[in-house]
Amino acid sequence: MKVTKGVLMSVKPVDTVTVTLTWSDVITCHRGQVSPKTPTEIIGDLDNNKGFTLHFIDKQANRVWRHKHKTFLSNGTNFEDILSTVQEKSKKDRPSRLLVLINPVGGPSGQGEAQYRRVVAPLFRLAKIDTEVIVSQSPSHPEELGNTFDFSRVTGVVVAGGDGTLQKLLHTLLPRIQKDAGIQIGTTDADLKALPFPVGMIPTGTQNGIAKELCGSDDIETAALNIITGCRTFKNIASISQGNEHLGFTGVIFGHGFWSEIMEYIEDRRLGRLRFLLAMIAIFWRSRSEFNIRIDYLPYEPQTGGSDVDNSTVETEPVWKTIEGRYTGLMCFPTLVRPQKNTPKGVFDVNAEAMTLLMEKQCGRLTFISYMNKLTELHRDTFSYDFVTTLQVKSFRLRVIPEEGSTDRVTRLERAVSLDGEVYKVEAGDLDVTVRLHRNLLEMFGAGTIAEE
Repeated sequence: MKVTKGVLMSVKPVDTVTVTLTWSDVITCHRGQVSPKTPTEIIGDLDNNKGFTLHFIDKQANRVWRHKHKTFLSNGTNFEDILSTVQEKSKKDRPSRLLVLINPVGGPSGQGEAQYRRVVAPLFRLAKIDTEVIVSQSPSHPEELGNTFDFSRVTGVVVAGGDGTLQKLLHTLLPRIQKDAGIQIGTTDADLKALPFPVGMIPTGTQNGIAKELCGSDDIETAALNIITGCRTFKNIASISQGNEHLGFTGVIFGHGFWSEIMEYIEDRRLGRLRFLLAMIAIFWRSRSEFNIRIDYLPYEPQTGGSDVDNSTVETEPVWKTIEGRYTGLMCFPTLVRPQKNTPKGVFDVNAEAMTLLMEKQCGRLTFISYMNKLTELHRDTFSYDFVTTLQVKSFRLRVIPEEGSTDRVTRLERAVSLDGEVYKVEAGDLDVTVRLHRNLLEMFGAGTIAEE
């Protein structure tokens, strides 16, 4: 085995199979060998105390990562140097102490805590990452932690749960950071202060959209290995306010109308991984209500290349636009959808310059189910339906104009919005919310799907 500047190459493992690794793929190494049944468990030295085991990441198809190991025998005089070098380099720029917040009943099977302890905890111990584990005791526990925990004790935070668990933590943690910095959330165009530490997701929840954005899949071991390597990317966050009152943040989906109703329906019944399929079936038995909506938005206009004119110093006043009509639902991703090569499916660019806003009108039930099916896959045809208006925006204001004689159901939905699956309701007055994009506000563990294209 030899160590070079950029790669680590094995030349004499016990099984004689040669592998070539970059440093970023190395988890750790140690003296001795591991248990055949539990490869994260060290069981003892090899002959002459000259053997050690290298643990590394095998990057498989469909962006799935797996922990692998190779055991080496060495008769060379540089054995100690190799072992020391690998151990030192495998710790560089990686988390050393993490707060782990577990939703114990997350996911369709309610096995969030068991999944963390079975899959993730052994890998963190192997990588010599210290953890402070807190198991959520109530639905409001993540919000309480955001307000009270001393985050100076850790170098990062990991949420073992779904999008909703992270959303609850950020709901109090981000305002706390702003308050400490003297920033008032909800004021127009306020520049918010970024979290001083990265956040990771272990996808043990019902909705795992953020983990998919960061790692390309909702595989638990893949997410854990992304955290161990310390790879990071900035994740867009949108803030939502009613007037000058802050309502919350969203990192995956902001919804109104049908989308806030369906999220409420899903969460109340804990439908698990089949939630969208069951929701589509439910559409056959209920009608989608219409709402009078006015949207004022700041369109995103990407820079075009090839111009000989330098406009870098020219300041132009942003021009807002307006769209009005009767819509059944509104959905916003705080990201842009980018096309992929050799496939009709797109991926989210988690640190894009703008948001994607979708507004739907009435259509036939079968057509809408077809639309929802393509939407879950980010199929490029999603944005070609004639009942869907798609906008790329940097900010927007949503106003709902109430209609006299509306049913209790419609009145309730007029005042409700969903933020990453959590439903918030405006108790007084009409819904009049502003959604603002914040880039570089949240640094998260994960390479991001765009980086791998």
